Amino acid sequence: MYRTLARRAPIEQAKGILMAVHHIGADEAFALLVDRSQRANRKVHDIAREFVDEMSHLP
Repeated sequence: MYRTLARRAPIEQAKGILMAVHHIGADEAFALLVDRSQRANRKVHDIAREFVDEMSHLP
């Protein structure tokens, strides 16, 4: 259960950032993450974690 929650946190954070930046809903934000993960052939939580990390380094 802890692992599931740990994987969800970055996904929810990434969705929140995408929603704020692009003025979109939660479903659309998640679809963007899924699309990027499929194109990169990587897990959604990995894409989300990297995205949140990248965004946290911006001024």
